[in-house]
Amino acid sequence: MPRFFFDLSDGEDVYHDASGATLPSFAIAKERALDIVRKLGPRGDKDVICTVRDRDGRSLMKITIEAGKPVVAAREPKKPQR
Repeated sequence: MPRFFFDLSDGEDVYHDASGATLPSFAIAKERALDIVRKLGPRGDKDVICTVRDRDGRSLMKITIEAGKPVVAAREPKKPQR
């Protein structure tokens, strides 16, 4: 199963997820990221940003929440070449 990393930012400070989570699919990782930003919500006048990376550090998706409104920018990950 693929490992996904969930980095968090408020536009200034950044938390880099060093351990990640092994999840069955990109769709499940997307749901996890949405749950994270919904739970954190905007902080005062700061947005909450969750960037999902793969194990190679490639950004797969970025979710920003401001004023309680999630905005999703995602692309399907490429299939690994054998």
